[in-house]
Amino acid sequence: TQTAILMSIISIVAFPSTFIAGILLDKVPVRFVVIAMFMIYIGGLVILLFTTNIWIAGLFAICQGIITGVNSVCFAYMWPAYFGTEHLGSIRGLSMTATVMGSAIGPLPFGFLFVRTGDYSTAIITMIIITAVGAGAALLARPPAKNEAPIMSKEQ
Repeated sequence: TQTAILMSIISIVAFPSTFIAGILLDKVPVRFVVIAMFMIYIGGLVILLFTTNIWIAGLFAICQGIITGVNSVCFAYMWPAYFGTEHLGSIRGLSMTATVMGSAIGPLPFGFLFVRTGDYSTAIITMIIITAVGAGAALLARPPAKNEAPIMSKEQ
């Protein structure tokens, strides 16, 4: 029951987050929205480290819902802005394949670390570090300059 409640919170929060992300992306460079998304994720992971009851887990679910909503809009916006549209299908196909593989393989290190340490703290701290590195990479990412605009498809 608690898991169903938390999953519902994620979905309920994700819905308006997509609209907010769309508004933000019209006003703020995408890399800053991605950085904010990563910071919220780090905050959620820190909350997860200290979760002792359903109420604290609910705070994590709220963070996860924000991430879910913002992520879907950010990356749909970012791919053509950074890579153009001529080969967008191939690029998105490859990235989706990597995402699915990561989703399939990702639980293995968590399980391994749980068996070795007896809890998930080490895995969560590792995710915090990886997310912080991703935020740093997003800070360094620069969209192509106007004279270096990505190649658009022939139909455009």
